[in-house]
Amino acid sequence: MSSSTSPSPQGRDEDQGCIFEAYRAIGSVTGAAPCSVHARGNQLYVTTQVGRTWHLYTVAKLQLKLVGPQHHGAISHLANKGDLTFAAVGSTVCVSKRAHLLKVFDEDDEGNSLEDFHGDVLQMLVVGDFLLTLHRQGSLLRWRINAQGRKDRDADHESNQNGRRENGNESVLSLEDSIEFEDDFVPTCMCHPPAYLNKVVIGSEDGRVQLWNVMTRRCIYTFEFPAETTSSGKPDDANSVVCVVASPALDVVAVGFSTKKVILHNLKFDEKVTDFTILLNSKGNLSMSGIQGNESEKQEQAKATQITSVAFSTGTGLPLMAVGTSSGAIVVFDLDKRQLHCMMGSGGGSDVMSHSQRVVSLHFLANKPILMSSSEDNSLKQWLFNDTLDNLPSLLRFREGHSMP
Repeated sequence: MSSSTSPSPQGRDEDQGCIFEAYRAIGSVTGAAPCSVHARGNQLYVTTQVGRTWHLYTVAKLQLKLVGPQHHGAISHLANKGDLTFAAVGSTVCVSKRAHLLKVFDEDDEGNSLEDFHGDVLQMLVVGDFLLTLHRQGSLLRWRINAQGRKDRDADHESNQNGRRENGNESVLSLEDSIEFEDDFVPTCMCHPPAYLNKVVIGSEDGRVQLWNVMTRRCIYTFEFPAETTSSGKPDDANSVVCVVASPALDVVAVGFSTKKVILHNLKFDEKVTDFTILLNSKGNLSMSGIQGNESEKQEQAKATQITSVAFSTGTGLPLMAVGTSSGAIVVFDLDKRQLHCMMGSGGGSDVMSHSQRVVSLHFLANKPILMSSSEDNSLKQWLFNDTLDNLPSLLRFREGHSMP
């Protein structure tokens, strides 16, 4: 398999120095790509996308610690493992170690172009020593993250002035295998349930969800979700899966659909645990939610917002599920009572404003009542669910820049 070395920034001659090379854009915090939360030792970090580069912040205080290198295009997805940062630019996979761009992988092990044979990257996922990339044309690639690339820190600096790396870093990432889906199964997203060894759950455009073993390349089971019916009584064709997220409960995952419904599903018994539906009226206020409600309420004139992300709280306290939307609102459900807990932003039941644009990603800190959210409005925020009677969230800390010209 071939790969290219770290490219020189556009417009700079090979013989010139890099004194005027771009470093960072002032006022830019995050972009349209989901952020990546990862641990290094006892510290938690979050990596955000800013155009053609990425920023590394501490989760504890949201302090900027590192600015990544410039890539050849806008970054669409991020993943981290140790000192390595994986960035998807279109169909290519770029690997950086700290602030140094090591490799740009644009071909598979047979020399085929990733763009022509697999398409753009839909999602990236680190599972153990493997990097999984889900591609638009119906394939899942399994890359091995080699120990040499993770541990040989000194090899990063053995480069010439053009930024080219020596052969010692050739094996930082190697493509081991690929899975080709059936033609009628168009993937959209995936997740790795923690207790499922070597297995991922993959959603599709037609509403089906499949459980795959990435080592044996075998589809273990297909979960069927009936399509929603329209007002005319016909099945709704727009029933694609937009996100799949593992919950703290064993065997249970949350499946978010384009029909504004989130279903908690038990993978072991193929049973629905419960479901929640989110509808916003023309003013952005929540009009109906939860598992109860008659059909007349669901058929009322309302503008439905798209579901973009889902996150679950862990540890003590109320079991909460947060749902991000395309309007910028964050809807929080109480899983014990199976009802709406609060709505953050858009004039809902809480006076807390969340985001003014699409919520890109949500993440509850482990064993802490803190929710972290990123949005296309160029902001990264943390919300604390106070241990009070109402347990409503308050803005804990944030970083943001201008979201409009």
